Amino acid sequence: MHRLLCAGLIVLVWLCQGEATAGPLRADRLNKIIRLLSDNDMKVRLQAVFVLGKLRDGRSVPALINALNDKNHTVRSLAAYALGQIGDSVAVRPLSRRRGDRHPQVRRHVRAALQRIKQARKKPTAAVAAKKARFLLRLRSMSAKTDNGRPLIGQLRKEWAKIVGATSGMAVTQGTKTRRGQKMFEITSTITELIGRRNGAMVAMTCRVSVVVGSATGSILMMGSGGATVEVSRPSPRQTLALRSNALELAVQSAHKNLVRFLRTR
Repeated sequence: MHRLLCAGLIVLVWLCQGEATAGPLRADRLNKIIRLLSDNDMKVRLQAVFVLGKLRDGRSVPALINALNDKNHTVRSLAAYALGQIGDSVAVRPLSRRRGDRHPQVRRHVRAALQRIKQARKKPTAAVAAKKARFLLRLRSMSAKTDNGRPLIGQLRKEWAKIVGATSGMAVTQGTKTRRGQKMFEITSTITELIGRRNGAMVAMTCRVSVVVGSATGSILMMGSGGATVEVSRPSPRQTLALRSNALELAVQSAHKNLVRFLRTR
C-alpha cells in the first residue's frame, strides 16, 4: 500500500473545485499558490509544491525551479517530483545541479524527475505507440462496489488509460487487430473499497481497486488488486472529496504494478 502524508489545511483546494480537470487554472489563482512557496511556514510551502505538482501547469516551472533551493529537504524533494510530473525540459539543468544535494531523498527524486523528463521527450504519438507496443490493452468495464466510489468510475478509466499510455511497451487500443509480435488483452477494473477514517486531527482515505486481465476471447488470465492510503490534517468536506480522487490515482498505480509483473511473463 502506498502512503502519502499531506499536512496543513490547504491541500488540493483547487483540485477540489474541479480546476485541474476543467482546464488550465486562471493565472491569478495559480499565482496565489505560487506565492505560497515563499511562506515562512514549511508546511504551507510543502502544500503549495504538492498542489503545483498535481496541477502539472507549465507556468509554475520557474517557481518550482526556485523551490529546488528551499532550506527544507522535503520541499526540495517535492519540487523535483513536481518538475518531473510537468516534464518541461527547461528544468533539466536546474535539476542536474541538485544531483549532489546533501539529502538522499532529494537526490532520489531528482534522478527520477530527470528520467521522467527524458522519457517524455521520447514519448511517441498514440498511433505510433500502438504500432510499436508489444501489448495492446482494451479497457472494458469499469465499476464500483461502493456508493461513494461510483462517482469516480469515470476517473478510474482515465487513470488506467493514463498509466498504460505512459508505460513502455504498452498502449491502449479501441481496435481488435494486432500486428506481428503484438498481444492483446482486455482490462476490467473495479473500485472495491473507499473508506475514510479519522485519527485525531488526521483523516485517512483508503482506496482499493481490482484488475482483471482477460484474453481477446474472454478467458480470465489474471486477477489482481492495488491499494493506497492518503492522509490529510483537518480536511474540509471539499478536500475530503479530493482525498478520494488522490487515493484512487495511487491505488491504480499500485494495481498497475501487478499488471506489469503479469505481462512480463507472457
